[in-house]
Amino acid sequence: KDLVENNDPHIWLDPILAGKMAKNIYDGIVSADEGNEATYKKNMEGFTKRLGALEKSFNQMASGSIRKDIVTSHAFLGYVARHYGFNQVAITGLSPQEEPTTKKMAELVEFCRAKDIKYIFTEPGESSKLSQTLAREIGAKILELHPLGTLRTDEIEAGEDYFSIMEKNLEVLRTALGYKHK
Repeated sequence: KDLVENNDPHIWLDPILAGKMAKNIYDGIVSADEGNEATYKKNMEGFTKRLGALEKSFNQMASGSIRKDIVTSHAFLGYVARHYGFNQVAITGLSPQEEPTTKKMAELVEFCRAKDIKYIFTEPGESSKLSQTLAREIGAKILELHPLGTLRTDEIEAGEDYFSIMEKNLEVLRTALGYKHK
């Protein structure tokens, strides 16, 4: 079941799509190993419950935020932005290796000033000169959002997982979007 739109692979960052992806995986595993279906079902139910709680937190963040625009180093939050009703503007496209034109950078500066953007999002470990230049130009701070494409060994050893990192991402989004608890 194809969940990917516009060649954007970052479906796992949206808890709803992550649940659909997990269900597809679950169905495949159960069909290959029916003898252990009870174990897989129990694990899937626990995972689905945790995704539901995460989805609720994201909905609260979206409904309680005063800002609706964010700027990212590259376009990795498209699904989350669409689902939760905010606007992602990316410095580059889906790949961080893409280089924007001078005109695009000037338009980004204009956009950021018009929308009073206070934060530019990058990935952990990413040293984006473009993000740093834009942040400096508009007086914004750099914040990190984890795209969860992979977990580094040190993150795994520290006990990090999908949910712990998504909770951190949620906190960073709350900051950038001006979340006011209702």
